[in-house]
Amino acid sequence: DDVVITQDFSVVKKFDDKYETRRYELRDVPIEQWVLYVKALYAIKASRIYDHLVQIHAESFELARHPDISTRTAGHGGPSFLPWHRAFIRMFEKCLQHVSGDPTMGIPYWDWTLDADKDGGLESEVFSDEYFGPGGTTTDNGFLSSGVFCGSPQETTPSCVGSWYIPESFSIGINLRRQIGREGALPTAADLETIMQLTDYDNQPFMNKPSEPPGFRCALEGWQGGEFKSAHNGVHQWVGGTMFNVFYASGDPIFFSHHAQVDRLYHSWQALHECYVDCYRPQAVDPGVTSDVTGAEEVEIDGELVWRLRGQHVDDLMEPFGIPIADMVLPDNEWKVGNVVYMSPGSKFEKQEIDHKKDDKDSSDSSKDSNKDDSNTPAVPGTASSASNVVPVITLCLLMVAALI
Repeated sequence: DDVVITQDFSVVKKFDDKYETRRYELRDVPIEQWVLYVKALYAIKASRIYDHLVQIHAESFELARHPDISTRTAGHGGPSFLPWHRAFIRMFEKCLQHVSGDPTMGIPYWDWTLDADKDGGLESEVFSDEYFGPGGTTTDNGFLSSGVFCGSPQETTPSCVGSWYIPESFSIGINLRRQIGREGALPTAADLETIMQLTDYDNQPFMNKPSEPPGFRCALEGWQGGEFKSAHNGVHQWVGGTMFNVFYASGDPIFFSHHAQVDRLYHSWQALHECYVDCYRPQAVDPGVTSDVTGAEEVEIDGELVWRLRGQHVDDLMEPFGIPIADMVLPDNEWKVGNVVYMSPGSKFEKQEIDHKKDDKDSSDSSKDSNKDDSNTPAVPGTASSASNVVPVITLCLLMVAALI
C-alpha cells in the first residue's frame, strides 16, 4: 500500500512514545518474544523496508565526505559514527514496532563479551538455530545451512527452513553468508573496560586512524588499535560473510543486535563520564579542527573563518536523515528518538501492557486530523492521496525518527 506523507522532516507530526522500548540482551528474551521479533523482521523484509534500510547504510559511505578523503563519511570513520548509527537502528526499530503492532518491541542487543570465552565465541548459542542460525564455515562460501535466516533450500542445505535473501542489486550474492572466527575477534569484558575508561569523545585526526590522545569513538569503532584492539570492527570481521562487507553488512539481521550493543556501550559511557552535547567533538567551532586535519575546509560562521569537517560537527545535520547530531547525543531522559531503555544482561523480561483501545482512538484521531489537511501531515494507509505526495510505505518508517524531533 501507498501512504500520503510529506518528505519535509519539519512538518511531520510528532509521534507520542508513551511506552518504553526496552532492549534486552538477546538471551534474556523469551523464545515466544524472539519468534515475534523474527516475524517482524520478515514483515519489513517482505515489504522491502529492510532492503531499503540496507541501501541507506550502503549509500552513507558516499555522503558527507570530502572529495579527497573517502574514509570519513556520514556514518563511518569519524565522530558521527555513534550518533549516526543510533538514529539508524532506531529507525529500524520503529519500523519493527509499526509492522508488528507492538510499540514496545526493542532490538535485542548481542553482548559479545558473554561469548568471548566460549572457544572464542565459536560455541555461542547466538549462532544456533534457536537464534540467528549457524555461523557458516571458514572453508567454503559460508552459506547458512539451517535456521530461520538461511536462504532457499538447496541440495547442500536441505535443513534450511528460512527464505532470507539478499537482493541481486547489492552484488554480494543472494544468500546470507557467515564465516565466524575466520578473522577478527570478539571483545572481552577487559577489552571494553579499557575503552570505557577513556575520557575524551574524540580527537585529531577525527577519522579512521588512531587519535591522539586516544578517544572513545575511535577506540570503540575499532581504529585506535593497540591495547584497545578492534572492538566494533573486529566483530564485523569475526562474523564474516555478509557482515564483513562494509557497505551491505546490515543485510545480516545480526548487524542490528551488534549495533544495539555498540549503542548500549556508548549510552553507558556517556552516563559514566557525563559526556553529552557539550563534550562531543568536534563542536561547532572546535580548536582541534585545524588546517592540518585531513579533509578540513575553511568556512565562515558568524563572520569568522573556521575549519570544519563535513557532517561531523555537533550542529551538523546527519545525512540522509536531516537530524542534528546534537539530538542524538543528549542524556537518555532527553532523547529525541523516543523512550529507549537498556536492560542489563540477566534482566528478567517483562512484557509491557499495551492499551490497544487508547492506541486505536489515538490512531483514529490522528487519521481525522490528517484528513483535514493532508498536504502537511502523513495520512494512515488507505486514505485518499494526491499524486504529488504518494511515496512507498517504507517512507513512513524512515521518517519515524525525524517525526520524534
